[in-house]
Amino acid sequence: MNVSYDWLRAFVPFRETPAKLRDLITSRVATVDELVPLRQELAPIVVARVVEAGPHPDSDHLWVTKVDAGTGSLLDVVCGAPNVKQGALYPFAPTGTTMPNGLKIEKRRIRGQTSNGMLCSPRELGMGDDHEGILELSVDAAPGTPFLKVMPAGDTRLVIDVSPVRPDLLSHLGVAREIAAAVDSPLTLPHIDGADASVPSAKRVHGGGRIGSTEVRVEEDGLVRRQPHPTDGRSTLVAITEDGERYQRESWEQHQSEVAVAFGDLPVKQQEQLLIACRNLTIAFRTRLAERAQTPAGDCQPFSS
Repeated sequence: MNVSYDWLRAFVPFRETPAKLRDLITSRVATVDELVPLRQELAPIVVARVVEAGPHPDSDHLWVTKVDAGTGSLLDVVCGAPNVKQGALYPFAPTGTTMPNGLKIEKRRIRGQTSNGMLCSPRELGMGDDHEGILELSVDAAPGTPFLKVMPAGDTRLVIDVSPVRPDLLSHLGVAREIAAAVDSPLTLPHIDGADASVPSAKRVHGGGRIGSTEVRVEEDGLVRRQPHPTDGRSTLVAITEDGERYQRESWEQHQSEVAVAFGDLPVKQQEQLLIACRNLTIAFRTRLAERAQTPAGDCQPFSS
């Protein structure tokens, strides 16, 4: 089972590092076979601020910038993106960085100007196809902050060996439940925009109801009588009157004839069993709709063979 470290933290606010979480799960729940850091090729990328930006003297589309990458001194960087501007934050690849596409960033001169690194676009970071401009960051981070700390691009995958007797661990929620118990932290479901639908509460209706375009109505007038429960004043007992018993007998005879026509080829014993099953379902259905409380109908007893 592959689980995400960041997803687990969305369920449980634990402080364990990926390595410590691996040891915790292995000792308490199931063996973690592997710990796989994701997007580690972006580890050298840092947040940088463009302090100065001006047009390149020998180009109509390049910019010469001075970048604060948290090193203590400003770096000269030549940039070809049209959206570079003074004061903005961007992901920065220092000299010596190998980009996700295999490109190695080196110090070089571009049309007579020295460039010490590269301000990155989403495509250069492997985060999309946009290459029209560099990725402007709307984060509150100091220059030099690792890019993976301010952007949810990096994660760690835990590969858990789930045994056949623990199917509950085949989901992030199941693993998070075990972690919550181990670290004594609450388990909460993360908020998902648009997923705030609620299940409507059940409604009791007297004599009928509607489900979509289907309407169900109980013809109980004169067939049942209602009386207060002898010990529970909130409940109501439902009993069948003499007219109701006659209605049951007539319905029983009708069911018998219908079963005989539809299942005449079956042995008599099987016809009787089928008839009893159909009749019991009918009684249960009518009684459930007729009663106002959860107390079973007093005299409405199913038939038995």
